[in-house]
Amino acid sequence: MFASRFSKLSLVGACAFALTLSACDSSTTGSVTDTSPTLLPAAAFGMDVESFPNGSGPSVQGDNHNRAALTVGLVNLAVGIHLVIPAAATNAATQATPTVENGTWIWENTVPVNLQNVTFRLEGTPQGSEVDWQMILSSANIGGQLHENFVLYTATSALDGTSSTWSLYYNIEGQGRTRVLDADYDRTGAQHELTFSIPDTNPNEDAHGASVYYMAEGNTREFDYQEPTLGQNHFIEWNAATFVGSITAWNYNNGDRACWDSSLNDVSCVPTL
Repeated sequence: MFASRFSKLSLVGACAFALTLSACDSSTTGSVTDTSPTLLPAAAFGMDVESFPNGSGPSVQGDNHNRAALTVGLVNLAVGIHLVIPAAATNAATQATPTVENGTWIWENTVPVNLQNVTFRLEGTPQGSEVDWQMILSSANIGGQLHENFVLYTATSALDGTSSTWSLYYNIEGQGRTRVLDADYDRTGAQHELTFSIPDTNPNEDAHGASVYYMAEGNTREFDYQEPTLGQNHFIEWNAATFVGSITAWNYNNGDRACWDSSLNDVSCVPTL
């Protein structure tokens, strides 16, 4: 069941293919660099699982670490394939000088993704204490499907960029523009949290209700994958500096917490990392 659910979730990704404002005249069109709303951060589009500890070979890794590595790797692949284009385009927007038209801030640029150039227009419209966003692809071939003047994602963020929610869309063959992924991002001081969830509009009905939570603060990392069935969680924690960690999964070690040390060998668990 563990492998099949991950395989189904991975197929979803494969089919899909991942301030403060100064007052201004909303009717003005021109180049502005110091009053635009804060763009969505790169951290809102991906989990830093590169910090997950990996040894030099299977001989030095215990079963606990290996099971956690498999879980983190497969879930990150399933989610991450959705995020390649939105992450690349949003990052490329930071290299463009915005203009403003009728109160909407606009960033336009072209970025190479998977051997093709993706031209986009990112629009941000301040609305009170929030900003409404939409990322529009001028033209791109994604998974064999043409995306022309296509709204790739919509989002709402705080003016200072510390929190945001967004929904991601792709042109799914036979279904047109389809919402495939939702996310919530929040940063408080040195801590940031990110939750991805599979909406009921996703073409893979077996994945509906699945979600993954990721938290980073200092060297502490938490990763919690919830399968579509309530209660089937895989909670993994690790220290990016010492490499020690643990996994608590409904279908591993009788559901009890299982730990590894700095050499990635199985050890008895202690209360904290």
